[in-house]
Amino acid sequence: MNEKRNKGDFSFDTIESFDEHIGTSIPRYKDIHACIDGMLQYFVVDGSKIVDLGCSTGSLLTRIDKKYHDKDLVLHGYDSSKNLLPSDSSGRAHFFLNDITDEELWDEMKKSDIIFSIFTLCFIPYAERRELVQNVYYNLNDGGVFIFTDKVYASDPRIQDIFTFLYYDFKRQTYTSEQILDKEISLREIQKPLTTEQNYDMLSDAGFDRVESFWKYYNFQGWICIK
Repeated sequence: MNEKRNKGDFSFDTIESFDEHIGTSIPRYKDIHACIDGMLQYFVVDGSKIVDLGCSTGSLLTRIDKKYHDKDLVLHGYDSSKNLLPSDSSGRAHFFLNDITDEELWDEMKKSDIIFSIFTLCFIPYAERRELVQNVYYNLNDGGVFIFTDKVYASDPRIQDIFTFLYYDFKRQTYTSEQILDKEISLREIQKPLTTEQNYDMLSDAGFDRVESFWKYYNFQGWICIK
């Protein structure tokens, strides 16, 4: 078992070693990377414009930049936390300090081919989240893909209870019970998950009619949506 870590209240603006933190907070996080890497082979071509909404440290775009070094790509990442963003753009990947619900941001994202949002949408208020997904659909080229992952609620309360405590068992491999509770309290006001069904409804309302879940583990899920 890993040594218990002494972390204070959770905040994107102060958290250190974010990539390490998310790896110990979301079960099988590396499996998501493997899934995304596999799916991208079917969508990345010369000239692809790829956008990451809530890019945090930029690790996803940096990895894409290195893997597809032989292709001409436009790589843009956006995040509202200066603490997370790389201090400098790396390679062809360019990172911007922006609130991804800002309407002006969408002028820069027109005619995108691939848009990501990895564990970000549940931190956006419901009404703004629906508008954001609608903007994702409008700004994707035909045949473009939206890949996102998020925390979800189970539709059945008993199953939700099971998933919650299995998740706590997972986190206790790294964190103390007090740290787990402190983080839950910190997230209470800012994290607003939907159920799987509500996410499908939101995607359908935005215009996506080709949607499949590619990954799920307890209360975490990923979707691929093709325009």
